[in-house]
Amino acid sequence: MGLFQCFREMFSSSTRRKPVQRDAIPTPLHRCLGVVDLTLLGVGSMIGSGSFLLPGQVSGVVAGPAALLVFFLSGMLASLSGLCYIECALQLPGTGASYLYAYATLGEMIAFLTGWSSVAARIVALASIGQVWSAYLDDALGGSIGNATVQFVLGGQEWNAPLLGTHPDFIAGLLILVSGGIISLGTNVFSKANNLFMITTLLTLMLVFIVAMIHADFSLVTEHGFAPRGVGFDEIVGSAIIAYAGYAGIESIALAAEEAKDQSKDLLIGLLSALGISILVYMTGVLSVTVLTEYSNIDLKTPFEAAFNDLDGLRWMKYIVADQREN
Repeated sequence: MGLFQCFREMFSSSTRRKPVQRDAIPTPLHRCLGVVDLTLLGVGSMIGSGSFLLPGQVSGVVAGPAALLVFFLSGMLASLSGLCYIECALQLPGTGASYLYAYATLGEMIAFLTGWSSVAARIVALASIGQVWSAYLDDALGGSIGNATVQFVLGGQEWNAPLLGTHPDFIAGLLILVSGGIISLGTNVFSKANNLFMITTLLTLMLVFIVAMIHADFSLVTEHGFAPRGVGFDEIVGSAIIAYAGYAGIESIALAAEEAKDQSKDLLIGLLSALGISILVYMTGVLSVTVLTEYSNIDLKTPFEAAFNDLDGLRWMKYIVADQREN
């Protein structure tokens, strides 16, 4: 009887739900995010530096123009997920997003697993982005940072471990610390910094598209057809699941629910605006890279930089793209 009672109490504890208020609640957080702030927050979380990478990768794998459908379908999937987040945010107006929703509906144990899964995903994503920024900065400096680290920190001998890089990445760590420092200054400061970075990134993407259209070779698209590798609907749908990773940051808008000036309007408008901009960015990215280089020759690691580097008179563009990927 004692053992049964123990299991019963454990089950009861793991399934207890968090009581929440469905109306707007008082919050110690500063409600400073308007529609523009939420839109650019969502855009930054969804495209980030991936806007210069993912279109080229999907185009190279799925075969050029067919990747347009891939990003459109994955964007539609993301919109359904985003609408679910916003509906939950309006019903449960608090900070926590998926953790809060799980806690209020499925119980404490599911919420615990959901919360830590979200934390782990963000840690991995942050480390990956920091590494990408560091790699491009090092490449722009001719590899001098990596060479100096190996020479002076590791004594000239690179690491040879399957789960580690060739050397410690101090630049990535420093960038993460600086980003964390900006966030710690408050949502208002972070929002302004994010708005500045995203406006700069969107202007750069616009420049990339304009330059690509001016120097476009549309025979690269028409010569082999829309899906040159015979990619069918099944392959396009399967690739859309992969491309969905480009929209994975959509939860960030729901996370900012308690800091929105007007939850009932700003969250939904911000979500739809961010999704529309992100879908347009990815689709124009696909079109840009596929009219600049043969689909089979797309560099999966640095698609735009490699495309501009191979064209006479456009090599200066690769430095602009690389600079924005670092930002």
